[in-house]
Amino acid sequence: MTKRKILAGLCLVLTGTVITLISAAASVSAGEKEIEDVFGIFEGHYLFTSGAGGWATEMEISGDGTFYGEFHDSDMGASGEGYDSTLYYSKFSGTFTNPQKVNAYTYSFELDSIQYENIPDSEEIKTEGSDRIRVVYSEVYGLEPGLIYAYTASAPVSTLPEGLMSWINMLLGEESNDKEILSANSLFVVEPEYGWIEHQPTGYWSN
Repeated sequence: MTKRKILAGLCLVLTGTVITLISAAASVSAGEKEIEDVFGIFEGHYLFTSGAGGWATEMEISGDGTFYGEFHDSDMGASGEGYDSTLYYSKFSGTFTNPQKVNAYTYSFELDSIQYENIPDSEEIKTEGSDRIRVVYSEVYGLEPGLIYAYTASAPVSTLPEGLMSWINMLLGEESNDKEILSANSLFVVEPEYGWIEHQPTGYWSN
């Protein structure tokens, strides 16, 4: 075999290797981009409530995985010296991490910690007009550190956890039991089974 043929063969091998490496890098880059876009898919306003009583938790998720929100629970009958009613309240924020794609309509991410604007279990009395309100700053209801599954609006209802549907059925409307497709992005806090749904801000939202 001549030197020219040997060199030509080596060039072909090196060219093939370079093409393979470029393809692999492009594939990794595309995969990373898809993961980065997970939070963009679920960017929006979410609501967690049972529909019973005067409580709700609302949260705004940004495309970079950061979030902030409010929890409120009014107890008009809880009065005492110097106040006429009690409001349990928290303003919170944090960052979701480790986004993953599970299937065509299911994603997951994790919550490590939650930050609060006010120290939980602290309190003060505020005056609004003639109302004296005891404000008890609380931990958020509806979020816990750990795994969260996120479902797109196109998710088949038959595949979704009961723990999610039991929370959001009321917000989906009277025909929720007949729905085949979820119709709104939703979040499922795996432990201890809290369900959120993308929703317009309520009248309590002040952020």
